[in-house]
Amino acid sequence: MKTQLQGLGVLALIGCLPLSTLAHEGHDDSEGHSVLELYKEENLVKPIDIVECDLADGSVGECYRVHVQSTPLDDGPYCPESLDETGGIFIYDGETRSGLRVMNRAFFEDMEADGYDIIDEEGQLRTIDLSLSRGDKTPPEAAPSKGHCVEVVTDRSLTLTYTIPVNPTIAEDVRAMDDASDIVGLSFNGLPINGQPPTVSGGVDGRGTGAGNVPALDACGGHINEGFYHNHIFAETINSKYDRHGIDEVECTAVPQIEDNELIGLAMDGYPIYGREADSGGRPTELDACNGHVSATAEYPDGIYHYHAKYDDIVDIPDCLSGTLADRPLEVQ
Repeated sequence: MKTQLQGLGVLALIGCLPLSTLAHEGHDDSEGHSVLELYKEENLVKPIDIVECDLADGSVGECYRVHVQSTPLDDGPYCPESLDETGGIFIYDGETRSGLRVMNRAFFEDMEADGYDIIDEEGQLRTIDLSLSRGDKTPPEAAPSKGHCVEVVTDRSLTLTYTIPVNPTIAEDVRAMDDASDIVGLSFNGLPINGQPPTVSGGVDGRGTGAGNVPALDACGGHINEGFYHNHIFAETINSKYDRHGIDEVECTAVPQIEDNELIGLAMDGYPIYGREADSGGRPTELDACNGHVSATAEYPDGIYHYHAKYDDIVDIPDCLSGTLADRPLEVQ
């Protein structure tokens, strides 16, 4: 897929400057990297390094090495303990009341109405607990014809190291972020941002998340995979999404909420990610295929290429990245 940037003009050159040179006026930029101060220190395992790194296009550059805890928040709940309780959320793609749903009796009864056998003969919700960091697969008793609400065990001993270019540059080809395992970026709360989540009708074969199974998300729009937490919906603005969808049964309390036009984190190519609104409010204009554009922001008053959360979509993560990534963007210790 070729890059489809709109309205770059001369400002395209700005996207090739280090983020440090575009720091917000008034920040202490004496060390040249004040953007790193936005990462929550309490969620870092050790200070951020700046190292020489190999990039995906074969060149060598400088990269931030950001070391974060595997699950730096009090996550969950995911699946409800019973049909009379409320769990997390999911994006339902079935026929009956599809869309952003709270995981409660009404949701699972709608799944049953659509032919997904997820409530057992005793009226209990079928669930699966997996530990993907140990390589667990679907348990033998989990027949393919049955649906399950799926949770994965957290391994809080893990350390995640993200390698993010210091000097972001536009790549020749955009990189699609349409899989649940695609790493889109890292929020300033230390939360990994991943691509499209599995669906009820599709899922991920062989890991307890096939058709009819629900890999539950918590109220902050994330869940555990390979032992660590990541988001499929931007946690920092998810409560405003609930307001827009008329949902009041759940609320993200583990992640501080910000305004829809504020800076969320860095994409894995080094470009900033903002909420769904422009700096001045309202819908951003002239967005490319990756939901990015060049404009001035509060942090970058001279302008920079940056991404926005998708304005109307439930899963608001950008569909692709326009810049060059590090050759090894994530290491798990």
